[in-house]
Amino acid sequence: MATEANTAVRHIVYRSINKPLLLMGVDRRYFFFAVVFGAAVFNLLGSLLGGLGIFAILYAFANWATKTDPQILPIILKPVMNPDTFHTTYDPGKLQLADITVEENK
Repeated sequence: MATEANTAVRHIVYRSINKPLLLMGVDRRYFFFAVVFGAAVFNLLGSLLGGLGIFAILYAFANWATKTDPQILPIILKPVMNPDTFHTTYDPGKLQLADITVEENK
């Protein structure tokens, strides 16, 4: 019985389940945002060079974000998009003095 408790249990995990979905090396959500925003700039300004430039800038930023951490943008944008639900637990810039009372036992 003691040898059964010490043996490692192996589970089969398929690689495709844990791989992020990428398009041209960028997370698909960021790639889609870059394409749509580039197309919007192209339609608004009527400039192909402007649309391609915005797409290139957003694609480079999305590539950096994907290589750094795929969840970095939701973490950064959470307080910006929904500030009412974001509460800091500690802010070193604010001094909050605690009320301390000492009771003497006689």
